[in-house]
Amino acid sequence: MLEHIGLIITFVIVVIVCIIYTRLMRYRNRAREVRTDIEILMKQRWDSLPILIEIIKKYPIYEEANLEKIAKIEDKKYDELKTLQKLDVDKEISKVIKKIFDITKNSEDLNQDEEYIKLKENLLKIDKEMENNKKDYKSLSKEYNKKIETVPNNLIAILFGFNEEKFLETGK
Repeated sequence: MLEHIGLIITFVIVVIVCIIYTRLMRYRNRAREVRTDIEILMKQRWDSLPILIEIIKKYPIYEEANLEKIAKIEDKKYDELKTLQKLDVDKEISKVIKKIFDITKNSEDLNQDEEYIKLKENLLKIDKEMENNKKDYKSLSKEYNKKIETVPNNLIAILFGFNEEKFLETGK
């Protein structure tokens, strides 16, 4: 009889560990998916810079745009940067793009250029998606971090190497 009780207790403990492990994996994976989505959007915006420059070069507004910052950004190799460095560069890119859009809003010729219009719409769409993903990531990572800090989740987290998700300083 005692053997059966021991087996039942062991089984219950194993089931609880599996449930907690699965939940932690779900939270961590979701946070990482959203972080990856953010990085993909940052790469899309990065890749749009040369196209934006080429379009603007066709118009007199080019001199006004003062694109030195873009040249410095383009000198960096995106794939060689770490996530936090990418976030810093992305902040610079956001500022530069916003400045370019502000400068170019009064250029009738440029604002009738279909390529520029499509690129601008795409960049604005990327920006909106990124903001949504940043909010999701912050929420998900916060929830995940809470989970791995509470008992009994923290025991499972330590046992299986679940580490805290770092908050990304993603503001503009």
